[in-house]
Amino acid sequence: MQHNIPSWIRFLGIQGRTPITEQWVSAVGGLLSILVVFSISYWVTNIDGASAILPSMGAATVLLFAAPKGPLSQPWALFVGNVLSAIIGVCCYQWINNTFLAAGLAVGLSILAMFICRCTHPPGGATALAAVIGGDAIHQLGFYYVLIPTLVNCVIIFSVAMIFNNLFGWRRYPALKSINVTNHSSSKNTNVSGDAIQQALLDLNQTEATPYTAQYLKLLVDRCLQLNHAEAEKDLVLDVGNYYSNGETGFKWSVRQITDIFPHADPQHYMVAYRIVEGKNKRRSDSCQLAEFSTWASTCVDYHS
Repeated sequence: MQHNIPSWIRFLGIQGRTPITEQWVSAVGGLLSILVVFSISYWVTNIDGASAILPSMGAATVLLFAAPKGPLSQPWALFVGNVLSAIIGVCCYQWINNTFLAAGLAVGLSILAMFICRCTHPPGGATALAAVIGGDAIHQLGFYYVLIPTLVNCVIIFSVAMIFNNLFGWRRYPALKSINVTNHSSSKNTNVSGDAIQQALLDLNQTEATPYTAQYLKLLVDRCLQLNHAEAEKDLVLDVGNYYSNGETGFKWSVRQITDIFPHADPQHYMVAYRIVEGKNKRRSDSCQLAEFSTWASTCVDYHS
């Protein structure tokens, strides 16, 4: 597949341009969330405790408002990722005397637990770490740290994200639907309809005098398949979190998950980010134009990771 993005940009991971409106909406949403979260954390744990817990909540806020459609931003990841990490962090602080070892284990075990529970949420690492090195204000809370400020702060961020993001038609939160989606009709379906054949004959200017040579029949079949592809594409809805296949067989087959979509008024800059979950180049992430992805994808699949 050919990409219009220079290889050095893909190597550095430079992100696509975000519309100015989107930038300001994300910034204002983050401002509102942290304003409320900081106030609650300060009231519960004073400035020292708030300073320890706020970094993880700030990171979570960036995810929910700058990437509300991303899998790491969804409610399961937000709540379970942070709560699990908080529990692990408190346990490590109370049960392990060596602070350095406790800090390392808190983060490492949190990562493992989030993988097992399918709730990977990067700020969870900071939540676990704060339970170990957050100071007396955090340590005195014990396991109450899991409930308040951690869970309460997650509820606040989630509530603001739900209300604020959904005020704008192009933003949705939560964005990820269940990945167990119904298959769409394959654009590579070889069951050609009578209408497609009739349209193909018209497109090729077929007449009674037209010789049915092997070359002509090949053109006719190719045109019918193109019409099938165009018809199927109408039903293929591209959405963040969904899985798509190219419908090929053997080494050509692959499955991609859309990780983000970057709308743009100019079709040349309307981009789709994805990761390859099965097939050739598995685990590689990349991006391409929306039209290019639509042409590649033949069906939305039910995929279990």
